[in-house]
Amino acid sequence: MATNINEEIKKVSSSQKQKEKRLDEEIKVHSMPKNSSLSGVTYGNKTKTNKSKSGDEHKKTGLIIMVLGGIILLSLVYLGYRYIIEPSLQEPSDSRPVAVEPEPEPEPEPEPEPEPEPEPEPEPEPEPEPEPEPEPEPEPEPEEPLLLSISFSDSDGDGLSDLAEEFIGTDPNDPDTDGDGYDDFTELMNGYNPLGPGELPDDFIVRPYEGENISFFYPREWNLEAIESGWMIEAPDNSLMQVMQRVNETGQNIFSWYSNEFSKSEAIPGRRVVSAGLGQGIIDENGEMIYFSVDNNNYVIVVSYIPVTEDSEHFGPFSLLIDTLKYD
Repeated sequence: MATNINEEIKKVSSSQKQKEKRLDEEIKVHSMPKNSSLSGVTYGNKTKTNKSKSGDEHKKTGLIIMVLGGIILLSLVYLGYRYIIEPSLQEPSDSRPVAVEPEPEPEPEPEPEPEPEPEPEPEPEPEPEPEPEPEPEPEPEPEEPLLLSISFSDSDGDGLSDLAEEFIGTDPNDPDTDGDGYDDFTELMNGYNPLGPGELPDDFIVRPYEGENISFFYPREWNLEAIESGWMIEAPDNSLMQVMQRVNETGQNIFSWYSNEFSKSEAIPGRRVVSAGLGQGIIDENGEMIYFSVDNNNYVIVVSYIPVTEDSEHFGPFSLLIDTLKYD
């Protein structure tokens, strides 16, 4: 590097000398001829003096210019070396390619989310068909009076109704259940067992009551109590059966007496007429009592059934009471 600098300096000095040489030549060329002046007048010896002075001044001026030019040139060389050559020499030479960091690729813009599909509008619910107006409920038929709902039919004709035979255990379709030659009603009324040989056992389901003028059978588990003008029979569930005796003051048969007693002029329907041990009887229109005329129409026997509830059905015992009731 020092060699290069020296060569540069030599080149500059050589160039400077050449310039000074050309300047001298030019000065000589343009110098005034001898014994002449600017006005073309020769002044003898005086002219020579002026010539000498003028040549010296020109030399001085040329020298000043050359010195200033050299200073400027050197200054330019120094500045070029100081700020251009030297920094380039101090930079390390690296022939390897400079790695250029790749510019980051711009992140792709997120795809816009698809707009949600509009929810389908709910289909309008069909209007419910008007419910048909309910048909008016038929008016309930009046309840059958209690005793009118009891069937006193006697299928085998032995004198005991079907309900009574079902209660004591005999066959309602066979008049002689035990086959001994006597019908069930006759055996029971005389104290014999209709279900087998011999007399009624002590634990038979019914027992007899024999009063002064009246007799009948009633359930063994029920309680019998004599009351004024009659008898009351009470079931374990407090249902009641009653047998009452009244005087028939008119001496009329049961049909005439009933019409006269209750001011009924219309005929009594056949469904309210029953046949039992005391003969024909009449069920009152409320279905609560049955009336019989006895002792040649001197007395009227009234039999009634009073259940505790509608579910207290003791039709078998009541039918047995009606079938076995006797007046002597």
